[in-house]
Amino acid sequence: MDAPALAELAWAASRAGHASLRFQHRGRGASQGAVDPGRSLDDAEAARRHLAESASPRVAVAGLGSGCATALALAAAAGIGRAVLLAPEALPAVPPLTAALALVPELGSAVPLEALAAALAPGGGRVEVIPGADAAFRAGLPLVGRRAVEWIERR
Repeated sequence: MDAPALAELAWAASRAGHASLRFQHRGRGASQGAVDPGRSLDDAEAARRHLAESASPRVAVAGLGSGCATALALAAAAGIGRAVLLAPEALPAVPPLTAALALVPELGSAVPLEALAAALAPGGGRVEVIPGADAAFRAGLPLVGRRAVEWIERR
């Protein structure tokens, strides 16, 4: 939740006039309950529903690291057409109707870029390398925010 890349995404979305909501799965950080990885999609769907009901019915999703899998599962379940994946930790399973942009650090991508590009290509997605960034995106944050908002705003 306090990851600089997620804070930058929320800030960039706000500057572009989009509502945003960051959440942690139950039992993590300040979230109550017991950790239950089997309920990660339930947690994400509850957050999506809350945002759609309170701010805007038009929703895009983003995930960081292992959260990319949850973001894509939510996109598939809710019919969300755009996703942003920040430094995915594994090759993603992209839903058929979702276009995903993977923003990966120049220094230390966990997934081979060619394989990632091939996984995203069928849905019209792509990979973009953030120059000078490491896995924690301690560099390149403004570019991460700009690219994510540009991608979300594409029709």
